[in-house]
Amino acid sequence: MAKPDSSAGRLVKHSTIYAIGNISRQLVGFLMLPLYTHYLTPADYGVVGLLTFALALLEPFFGARLGDAMLKFYYEIQDEAQRRRVISTSLIITGGVSVIVSTTAFLLRAQASELIFGTDKWALAVGLMSYVFVTQALESYGLTWVRMQRRPVLFVSVNLSKLAIQLTLNIWFIVYLQLGVTGAVLSGVISSAAYALGLSIYSVYYNGLQCDPRIARRMLAFSWPLWFSSLASLYIYSSNRYYIRLFGSMDQVGYYELAARFATLLGVVIWQPIAQFWETERFRYYQQPNGRAVFSSVFDFSSMVLFIGALGISIFSDPVIRFMSAPAFHESTRLVPLLALGWLFGYLTLFTNFSFLVTEKTGLISRNNYITVAVITALNFVLIPRFGYMGAGCAQFLALFLQFLLVRAAARPHYDMGLRLTPILAMLALCTAGYLVANRLVHIAWLPLDLLWKVLVCGVTIGLLFGVVLLSAPNRVQVMKLLDSLVYPLMRKLRLLPQS
Repeated sequence: MAKPDSSAGRLVKHSTIYAIGNISRQLVGFLMLPLYTHYLTPADYGVVGLLTFALALLEPFFGARLGDAMLKFYYEIQDEAQRRRVISTSLIITGGVSVIVSTTAFLLRAQASELIFGTDKWALAVGLMSYVFVTQALESYGLTWVRMQRRPVLFVSVNLSKLAIQLTLNIWFIVYLQLGVTGAVLSGVISSAAYALGLSIYSVYYNGLQCDPRIARRMLAFSWPLWFSSLASLYIYSSNRYYIRLFGSMDQVGYYELAARFATLLGVVIWQPIAQFWETERFRYYQQPNGRAVFSSVFDFSSMVLFIGALGISIFSDPVIRFMSAPAFHESTRLVPLLALGWLFGYLTLFTNFSFLVTEKTGLISRNNYITVAVITALNFVLIPRFGYMGAGCAQFLALFLQFLLVRAAARPHYDMGLRLTPILAMLALCTAGYLVANRLVHIAWLPLDLLWKVLVCGVTIGLLFGVVLLSAPNRVQVMKLLDSLVYPLMRKLRLLPQS
């Protein structure tokens, strides 16, 4: 069992390594931005975004994902043979269901294209994309097993190699073969399929391939509310693209998609590395006497890092988008801050949902998400017809902020993690003020000086965010533990401090 006083150091070390893996995993999308925005029109880029939305909307429910159940039951069970059956049972169920769904979607590709785009022009792209149901599911389980083994270096190696392959395929299909949207889809499907196969073999090698009906029933009973919840969650995050197409244009979908590409950096660089460490460790700390204090501190520091990430993305996305993309895409810079801050509260909601997971009240997660579905749908109908893609961003921020407040209040009676609201509101105010000062109130024509100004404002705001978190005495204690366990030893190795 992990020692409480080691949590801060291990969180930083493992999250940093996982961040490298996640960045490499998603980096292909950013390295390809100049190519996408020159070889694809805003409408084509919008098509790719809608395809991703359609897949994401259907995958959790029809893909029979058992990720949370797999982690929960794996750590509850002490017998190693039973633990291996938890992993293999999850893999078999999800893989089998995903194959059936993918094949059905491929056969109905023309009808699906008509439903999504209003034309069967993109039927081939829809059919190819449908097989990502299988490949992403198997790839995800394999990477989860790598994390459960605590092998972050292997995790990074897998993702770096996939980055190289996908980047090569993108250049080949889009630039040399000029396949456009179909080329972008093909590169993703081929690279995902290759790694799904390799990671599945890796997982089966360690865990075998046996389906335990008793374990399967328990995991399905635990997970079915989460499938409905995931369906609602992906509607919340992605449906606005469809409403923008209905009330606006495919060009506006393209603007939204580019802004979303930058806002997703918050998840890739900050949230996912934290979650990939914390989602396995949180079940351990729940069983410890000081678990509530650990949860509270991890939440505060995770929130601070998320706000720092959202601030940096919001401030610096403007010059980066203008440098990397064609002029037709420059409008999207205004939307990035709304999406980044909105998704930040979505990630805080995921953290808070642990109270329902650990008490097996997963139905409440689904209920809360469907309340948010109603809220964001109403906001989309009100704001998008009038304000276009900016209205979609406002709707998402408001809905996710209200969802966080709802979930925090609903979670406390089940397992109170001691999550404080006042520091969150203070950090939100600081980040909003920092962005407005850096990008809206002051704009310097000479780019080097403008970047220097942005760096200065960002640095001051980050200092204030640290100050908000360190107002808590337990958080100051965690910082001292982190310095003792990680920072000071590193400085001694670098001869920046005398040897003890």
